[in-house]
Amino acid sequence: MSIGRAARYLVLGLALAAALGGAVVYSLLRRSVPASKGSVRLEGLDSPVEVFRDRWGVIHARHLHPSFYDEELMRPSKTGVEM
Repeated sequence: MSIGRAARYLVLGLALAAALGGAVVYSLLRRSVPASKGSVRLEGLDSPVEVFRDRWGVIHARHLHPSFYDEELMRPSKTGVEM
């Protein structure tokens, strides 16, 4: 086996190992990220609670009373009562 062929096999092996290692790291990191979409029903809550992340990733929870929603648009209004 020539040195050129051995070098090619070495480079190919290293590239394959790097790709496999990257896939494993991505898979492990992906599992550690909590779900950011969807809804969950919990016992003990009487009304909807909005949970969101700000631009820095900090989690906040906000209780939204139904009177703060526009019935037509189903989103919070600025005053709580639309006229």
